[in-house]
Amino acid sequence: MMHKILKAGVSGKEDDWEEYLLENMTKVSMPLAVKMLAQAGIHKDTTAPFTLLDEGCGLGVVAGCLQDTVSKDVLARSSMVSSDYSGALVGFVQNRIQKKGWINTEAKVLDAQNTGLPAQSFTHVTLNISFHAIPDSHAALEESIRLLKPGGLLAFTTWHEQGVGWLEDVRTAFASFPFPAPSLISLPAQVTTWGRWYDVNWVRKTLIEHGLADVKVDVLAHLTHVENAGDFIMAYGNMLGWAVKAAGWSEELKGEHGEGEVKELVRKHLEDKYGAGEGWDLTWVSIIASGRVPAN
Repeated sequence: MMHKILKAGVSGKEDDWEEYLLENMTKVSMPLAVKMLAQAGIHKDTTAPFTLLDEGCGLGVVAGCLQDTVSKDVLARSSMVSSDYSGALVGFVQNRIQKKGWINTEAKVLDAQNTGLPAQSFTHVTLNISFHAIPDSHAALEESIRLLKPGGLLAFTTWHEQGVGWLEDVRTAFASFPFPAPSLISLPAQVTTWGRWYDVNWVRKTLIEHGLADVKVDVLAHLTHVENAGDFIMAYGNMLGWAVKAAGWSEELKGEHGEGEVKELVRKHLEDKYGAGEGWDLTWVSIIASGRVPAN
């Protein structure tokens, strides 16, 4: 989904769109990455080198967090791989690596469900807001564990069922439309058909059942600010097509009310809801989970 959003910029203004998207994604997901890495034992006081694979890297938020958090001495003795199935996203991260001079970091196109990498290659495997969006998330979980050295640590974040920040405003907007249309009364915070990645108890049970030790599951809530209704549409308008599909709109209804009309109706609803030109906060609730492969 993220690779489609990356390509959605206006022709001739791709750089501006990429910078805006990176800024917004950093606001949303950086707090998750910081807590996830800290839970995995990687923070500003880390002294031991590590080999880390970040799967579903998106725009490289985790890699950037590592560069900003861990000392240069430790980074010089470590290695980091940012991976994603999208060549466009990997290319974006490769450009960031070059521009920022990130230490011992590379970006590769890999399928998290089957990376093709040797077993026991990494001390850490991370996935920031990824498992719930991988088609075969069970295969991805087993593959992530396979890649860990004995004593290695898997750490990841997913959205809690009550925590996708933009969703509540889209729900109320759909309910306000001046034509009969299915609404977003209930919407699971995942795309994959396997598991319940939005459920803390299921996540904990699943990690234990897959043989991980020292399992820890926590939640994190944080806010991000939206400047106005136009800012909301710019940041999250590309999610409306997914929301329409998830709500079960018929092809006929989608044909009668296209993407442009839906965006305009959402924008108008938000101006009525919060005031024209006024901003508001979005609430995000995420699950932060980790577990260790038992040492031999």
